[in-house]
Formats: sequence, structure tokens, C-alpha cells
Amino acid sequence: MPTCAQSALDWLQAHATRATLEGMARYGIPADHALGVTMADMKRLGKQLGRDHALAAALWATGVYEARMVAAFADDPAQVTAAQMLAMALKGIGKRNAVLRKAAQQTARRLSASPDASSKWIGKDAVKELV
Repeated sequence: MPTCAQSALDWLQAHATRATLEGMARYGIPADHALGVTMADMKRLGKQLGRDHALAAALWATGVYEARMVAAFADDPAQVTAAQMLAMALKGIGKRNAVLRKAAQQTARRLSASPDASSKWIGKDAVKELV
């Protein structure tokens, strides 16, 4: 069982197939940040990892689609903040296609100029990833 983000990524790569990667396009999942792992395998890995907020954050930070899905399964809901969820959603939406990316970039810039500290953090974090 993987115990760190790198070993979880290694596990995902070992379970990836070209056919699964090619099939992800019909769900609108860009292949440039995906490996080609089935949802069943991602759920299985998430269950094996158990709840681990730090590991989930490290998996999310990789930017790999499957690692982010596993992060959602492995994260501890009690430790996830509203700001973290909003930042993840904004960055995820911005990676769907060019139109959504532009809208997400505009939203991120607006948030980063906000006087609210949480909104500012969300915006600045999203701007870094969406540029």
C-alpha cells in the first residue's frame, strides 16, 4: 500500500492504460494531465490509503487528474476548509477548456484583489496554477 504521494503516483502509473486514457476524452478530461486509470482503481487506492489530509494535499499538488481524484477520496473531511474547496473547484474548472479557463482566470484575479484574506488567498493560489 502506498504511504506517500510519490508511491501513490507510482501505483497510479502502474495501473494506467492507453485505452483508459483515450476513453477519458468523452468525459471531457484532458489527456495532458491524466494517466489513464479507471475510476474503480482510483477508488480502490483511495480506500487503501484511508483518511490522510497531508497526503491528499500532496496528491492534489501534483496536478495529475487521477492523483487529484484519489486526493478527494483520501482527504479527511473534518480538515478540509471552505477556502480549500473553493480553490480546488476554481482551479479544476479552469482546466476544463479554454473558455472556462479564461473565466476562471478572471475570477481568480478578482478574488486576489479582494480585501478578504481568504478570498485573496484563493485567488492568488488559482492565478499561479491557471497562468
